[in-house]
Amino acid sequence: MATYPELFGGLVTLGSQATVLSSETAPMCELVIRTLPTAGRVYFGNANVTPGGDNAMGFIDGGESKAWGPYTRGGGIRPAQVFVAGQAGSVVLWTGFPG
Repeated sequence: MATYPELFGGLVTLGSQATVLSSETAPMCELVIRTLPTAGRVYFGNANVTPGGDNAMGFIDGGESKAWGPYTRGGGIRPAQVFVAGQAGSVVLWTGFPG
């Protein structure tokens, strides 16, 4: 029987400050964030990113997605390193494959 990597993920509801995607510290070979069409602009970056985009590394508009990777096995981005900010109450979905 073939084995496949486990898919990680979750939903994050934005607050008034930067919100971490997850407490998951495992490196992901690929990580994707998505927003609902009604979410408005969502900024991503480090813990100091703000809903106005200060210190943002980038952004996605409602209904869009951003992908990181693919990375080599053993490397990658950790969900605990990615923070999102935007309109409070907006929902961000994230998925990732561990490395």
